Formats: sequence, structure tokens, C-alpha cells
Amino acid sequence: MDISQLGEFGLIHRIAEHLKTPAAGLVKGIGDDAAVFEGPPGWEIVITCDAQVEGVHFLPESMTPDQIGRKAAAINISDIAAMGAQPTFMLVSLGMPKTTPVSFVDGLYQGFKQECDRFGASIIGGNMAHCPERIFIDITLLGQVEKGRALYRSNAKPGDLAAVSGPLGDSAAGLALLLAPEVRVDEKVRASVLKAHFTPNPRVDLGRALSASGLITAALDVSDGAAQDLGHICEESKLGAVLWAEKVPLSQACKEVGKAAGKNPWEFAMFGGEDYELLFTFSEENQPAVQKVLTKAGFSMTIIGRMEEGDPKVRILDADGSAWNPKSTGWTHF
Repeated sequence: MDISQLGEFGLIHRIAEHLKTPAAGLVKGIGDDAAVFEGPPGWEIVITCDAQVEGVHFLPESMTPDQIGRKAAAINISDIAAMGAQPTFMLVSLGMPKTTPVSFVDGLYQGFKQECDRFGASIIGGNMAHCPERIFIDITLLGQVEKGRALYRSNAKPGDLAAVSGPLGDSAAGLALLLAPEVRVDEKVRASVLKAHFTPNPRVDLGRALSASGLITAALDVSDGAAQDLGHICEESKLGAVLWAEKVPLSQACKEVGKAAGKNPWEFAMFGGEDYELLFTFSEENQPAVQKVLTKAGFSMTIIGRMEEGDPKVRILDADGSAWNPKSTGWTHF
């Protein structure tokens, strides 16, 4: 059996079986957006890593070097944000062909630094290696969160509402335009969805506000698509969930790209991924209080589902209550 047969998440579970013995100081290991271990008194350290591979995660001919750097950094920062933490230090490992222009590396690091500066994080080291076939970017990012305040995927309760912090699907719509340049849309629409795809906006301030509120039972960032990411909460919380398809928020730009490309725009939102909004759960009785937290932080939320007893999977329902069984399941590497 090769890794394509096992699948990305099957591979993650297999690796987790080899790493069951907890390390000293480890608070939370494999299973969330980032790991957590004890730090200075009153704080816990959060750490994550993510790899970006040319031709798989980014297309150099479609993005500037600084956009590639910003996106690679933002993806990791979003994982830290999903835990309710503040990003602090970043390590970067690069694999590149020997023919890579120095100007590309300069632009890449300008992007790294620009994104880190936005959130008060610093690049403190890394590594470089020859990779003859393509560019490979591997980032490790540390953050910190007040002790006991990290947001996990595993604490959702039956009856909890599931909400997202903003419209979904724009990034997938942008990718759809890159992959099908013959599709014609208004230039403002194109610019909007390409911006979402090239330079996502990590929700650090919102993650910190949700963490401080003590009202959130589970959270993660929308990196694989709303349906699959809600499924991750189901798996870790050992619950089922219902996802109301018509409630998933879409931008007008996403809808227009869907129409022009002959695709259901809700599939961009449910299965496209790379939106990096936060998806979080909370008790229904706390809905007014959670709404106040988001309003104060300058964000909105849209309730898209509910946690329920049952097998750890997501039931997607149409507006009329009928089951939606699309072919796609969300992003997976293998």
C-alpha cells in the first residue's frame, strides 16, 4: 500500500499511533491545528508547521515571490490563530533548485517578514537545501496563549452551534479562475477572489478574543473546506454534526465566479478550502454573548450547523432538509 491509498488523514492517524507516548510538558499533541506545551509561568507555547510545494500549493507563474511568502507565513499564522494564541517566532526551511534567482528568495523573505510584522512575530532562523526539481517551503511557527485558554477541536458538546467568521469559497473561486483562464468575469470580481487566494488574512485578533471569552467549546481554521473542517471537530469531539448548506455564507464575487465557470459556488465554500476564516462551536444559550465578543472584535459570524450525538461525521442538508451527497469531500494531499 502506498500513501495515496492510505490518504492524508489516514496517514496522520497512522503517524499518531507511533507517537502516543507524551513528551514532558506536552499539553496537546497531534489532532488540532497546532501542538501546545508549557511555557513561562501562566503561559503555554503553541507550535505548528506547514509545507508549501511548488505545483501543489502554489504556482510561481501566477504569483509574485512576496505573495508566495506572505501566503506561506499566513497559513501557519492562521493555525496559531485557530488555537487562540499570539504568534511569536518563525523558522523557515527552503528547498530550491540551484538556478533559483536570488531576487526570488529576496521577494519570498519580504513576504514572510511582511506577514510576520502584521502580528508581531519574528523570523529567528531556519535552513536551506538544494531541491533540484521544485521549490519547497517548510515553516515552523511558535506562539503563546494563556494557560488553559487554548482552543481545541475536541471539546464540542451535543447541541452546540457551529459558526464561521466570514464568507467562504473566495479562495477556491480564485483558484478556479487560475486553472481556467478562459472563464470571463468582471475585473473587480477577479481581483477580489485572487486576493483571497494569494493573500489570506489570518484571524489572530478574533482567535485571541474567542480564547479570552471562555465561551468557545471547539475551533479551527477553514483550510480544507467547511464540510471537512467541521468533520475534524466531529472526529476529535466524538460527535456528529449537521451542516446547513444554504447557511454557509458566500460573497457576491464567489457566486459570480461559480455562475461564469458553471460550478455550484457553495461547493467552493464547502470543499475548496484555504479561506482561513475561523470555524467554532459554542452553547446555544451563549449565542448572544458570543455575538457580542465578535462585534467588539470587529467581526461577524454566521451559524452554519449544529453538533449532535452520533457517528463522527457531517450530514449536509439542503434548504428543504434533504441530504446533499456531493462527489467532493474537501482538500486532501493524497
